[in-house]
Amino acid sequence: MTHACALDGIPFVFVDTAGLRDEGAGEIERIGIARAKVAAQKADLILWLGPEGEGPEGEGPDLSSSFPRRRESSLWEVSARADDPTAPRKSPTAIHLSARTGEGMNDLRQALITHARQSLPAPGEAALNQRQHTLLSDVAQSLHHATTEPDPLLAAENLRLARRSLDSLIGRTSTEDMLDTLFGKFCIGK
Repeated sequence: MTHACALDGIPFVFVDTAGLRDEGAGEIERIGIARAKVAAQKADLILWLGPEGEGPEGEGPDLSSSFPRRRESSLWEVSARADDPTAPRKSPTAIHLSARTGEGMNDLRQALITHARQSLPAPGEAALNQRQHTLLSDVAQSLHHATTEPDPLLAAENLRLARRSLDSLIGRTSTEDMLDTLFGKFCIGK
C-alpha cells in the first residue's frame, strides 16, 4: 500500500509492505516479500515497525541481505508499544510510539521532517532519484553517440533514444511503452 502526503510542506511517499520473514512463507507471501525488498532498496528511509530489538539489526532473523549498503541513519526501528509497560526496551535508538494512544507520533513526525530537510539538496541543486539519474545518463550517452556518429542513420537512432529517455523522465510515454507496461504485468502460465 502506498500513500503520498506532505509533512510541513515536504512531500513524502509512504509504502507499507509485507514483512521480511524467510521461514514459512507461502508462494504469494514470497512474492510480497520480494516486492518489499525491492521497495526497501529504493527507499530513502526505512521505518522498521515491529517488536523492539527484532528489526533487521536485532535478535530476529538475519535480514541484512535485505538491506545491503544501507546507511545506518536511513534505517529506523519503530516500536509501537510505548503504552505497554511490559514491552522490552532492547534498543536505545528505537523510536517509541503507541499505536493505541498516539503517544510519540508527533515526535516521529518531527523526526521525519528534520531528516528530510537534512537530506534535501540546497536551493539551486538538483534532486535526482536513481531512476532520474539513470535516464539522464542514458540521454547524455545517446547524445554523445549522436554527435560522434558519422552515419546519419545511426546518429538519428541515438537522437531517438535520447528523446525516449527524456520522455520517460518527464512522464510522456509512447504506445510502445504502454504496451510493455501492460503486458509486463500479465502472468502467462498454467
